[in-house]
Amino acid sequence: MVQAHPQDRAISVPYLSKLISQLEPGQTLFIHGDVLPDAKHFEINLVTRITTPLHICFHFAEQIIEMNSHMGSDWGSEDLYTNPFTPGKPFDLRIRVHEENFEIFANNKHLANFKHRGNFRAIDRIKVMGDITLTGLHWGGRYFEMPLMTAFHGHAFENGQRVYVYGIPKADFAVSLLGANKEELFRFNPKFAERKVVRNAMKNGVWGEEESEGSFPFDKGVGFDLAIHNETESLQIYVNGERFCDFLHRNNNPLEDYKMLKITGDVELTGVEISLCWEVVGGKASCCNKYAMTEFLQKKEVK
Repeated sequence: MVQAHPQDRAISVPYLSKLISQLEPGQTLFIHGDVLPDAKHFEINLVTRITTPLHICFHFAEQIIEMNSHMGSDWGSEDLYTNPFTPGKPFDLRIRVHEENFEIFANNKHLANFKHRGNFRAIDRIKVMGDITLTGLHWGGRYFEMPLMTAFHGHAFENGQRVYVYGIPKADFAVSLLGANKEELFRFNPKFAERKVVRNAMKNGVWGEEESEGSFPFDKGVGFDLAIHNETESLQIYVNGERFCDFLHRNNNPLEDYKMLKITGDVELTGVEISLCWEVVGGKASCCNKYAMTEFLQKKEVK
């Protein structure tokens, strides 16, 4: 299993982090970890110094989620939902900011929309409490115009680097690595009608042999995490943290030839990142630098 995000690390709970940049529409809060086996509840709070614009509490005995806000002297009216998380199992929670509401996803599936009851741009802290362990928590993303095409930071997508794409597919889409002449040196293309993921490469204007073995890990309207690793012999592909396939390089110099990233099709992007380099510590790879088109907000822990 690959890291869901290059900045993942063990985070102690309870956790309080102060944002140093203002939240903007399009950004997403990614929270993942494990629910403790004997968990009773845990909660996520987006707060200011005097208010709580968003409070989400997961109760396990009742199997409900309580969403609320505290904007003055009293709590507002509760919104209740079924709790999809299970004690002793991993969880993935994402909160996306829009101008009118928070859009909330549980295990990459849409859970709820919570209409703003105050100024979300005033939020400056994240508070996490309860019966969980955390392995990752970060803000990122923006609204992306499609199709997306961007050059790699530096001169190429080099050996050991990784591309992370987060999105919600509506229909067929493609993630491609382009050469200097914008030829598609690698194309990753989920096709929903055929329930297959086609991989291919173009050379001198001619497509090569398609590869489409494997499962189809995508569903319309359900979020996905895609990671592409550039290794010496091949591109290694991971979907939702699980190894999906490899694709042998078909270009002459895979350490120099991949110049641009292109994403097309009917997909809502919530984040795109490119790691710059990796180091191995204690047998585990960790990111020592990165270029993030998600414009990640830096955080500092509040002691």
